[in-house]
Amino acid sequence: MIFTTTGGGGGGGCTDFGEPNDVSGASAPTINAGEVYSALIATSGDDDWYKFKTSNPATNIRVTLSSLPADYDVELYNKGTFVDVSENAGTSDEQIIWNTSTRGWRLVHVYGWAGANDPADCYDLLVEVSATSFRTDGSELFVDEDLRNGIMGLYPNPASDAVSMVYHSVLPKQDVQVSVMNVIGQTALTMNELTVEGDNLIQFDVSNLTPGIYVVDVFDGKSHYTERLVVN
Repeated sequence: MIFTTTGGGGGGGCTDFGEPNDVSGASAPTINAGEVYSALIATSGDDDWYKFKTSNPATNIRVTLSSLPADYDVELYNKGTFVDVSENAGTSDEQIIWNTSTRGWRLVHVYGWAGANDPADCYDLLVEVSATSFRTDGSELFVDEDLRNGIMGLYPNPASDAVSMVYHSVLPKQDVQVSVMNVIGQTALTMNELTVEGDNLIQFDVSNLTPGIYVVDVFDGKSHYTERLVVN
């Protein structure tokens, strides 16, 4: 496969592709699969949204975020529904693989962890699509659309009082622990829930928390599932 580059590539003095693109949805710039896009997270409040469309038979997706000048993360959405996030520490590359038979509009969200940014050095974003499933080597986040536990969404986010979380379970009954932690790992809130197979609505109150960035963690006794939450 041949890739082309738009923007300027990781490195000082690059072109900030797609701005302004701080808002998701129809206003997000459209990107093409197989093309590398370079852009900036220029300030602590900057984040970048992009959209792309898949069609049959090339519905399987691989999103790669590389050449990171700071600790950036990437999320993948199916239209407005959260699919998953890759949030490796530091400047390690991020990657999400979603092997799916569905087609349509997807959203990619790039942001700096805990306000990480660099006003001069770009990251590189590549979306690939394929008619055959992408394979993983253990370093990539793999999303199986038919069998997976996970946080499907937090609403609203940012939040100031009540938060609703949709947690999907593949087991008929499962005890999970829900924790809300600050960026240095201190637990600000914890609760236990009994979930059932399918989507579970779990609600909690953050009105007593200090404004800032938090991590919502769901632990099922074996694996942790996390999502970023902003409290204002």
